[in-house]
Amino acid sequence: MKIFIYHSGHTEFVKKIVRALGEHVEIATKPDSDCDFFFSLQMGDHAELIRIRRTFPHVKFITYAWDCYEWIWEHERHYDWKGYGDLCKVSDEVWVPSHGQVLRLKQHWGIEKYDVVKCYAQFFNHSNVHDGGYVCDPLREIPDRHRGWIAKACAELNIPYKHGGRKEDREVQHGKSIKTSLLVPASLFVLGTRLLLEECRYLRGII
Repeated sequence: MKIFIYHSGHTEFVKKIVRALGEHVEIATKPDSDCDFFFSLQMGDHAELIRIRRTFPHVKFITYAWDCYEWIWEHERHYDWKGYGDLCKVSDEVWVPSHGQVLRLKQHWGIEKYDVVKCYAQFFNHSNVHDGGYVCDPLREIPDRHRGWIAKACAELNIPYKHGGRKEDREVQHGKSIKTSLLVPASLFVLGTRLLLEECRYLRGII
């Protein structure tokens, strides 16, 4: 079996997926007619991905839809959500990590051709795990309906609070999370926060 995987290649998370698949199947370096599957792990480059899909219509095309939010049309930020929906629509299959994403596919694009394929939480080891006496929300800032409530609650109760930051990488997020007394993912549907909860539970059992 031969698979071409389209991804940004800059995250260790995706690199591990590609390496794991490479132990069982041949990973193509470019899309070609002799591939059995095209697999998109990418948010972005939708026009190029749709071009690949139409150039090789006989090759099964699968898109993994990581995160999609309820507020995408009110706060588009730097993402091309229309292009993302177009890519999902032309894909043979759309895989999602949770039933929450199933609801978003239906809500925004009326897509019902999905499979729930759960992804994995990376496990890390840290030598400086301890209780730092503060509450932490590890998620970057997004226009979620629950944004700000945990910071407000901590301020009213005079409890030390730290936020994960807007664009912090995983290492910085873990640095704050492994020293917190309580980890609170103050968001509605975000895959990264749920994974971080699993990672921290592995490290010290906090929730």
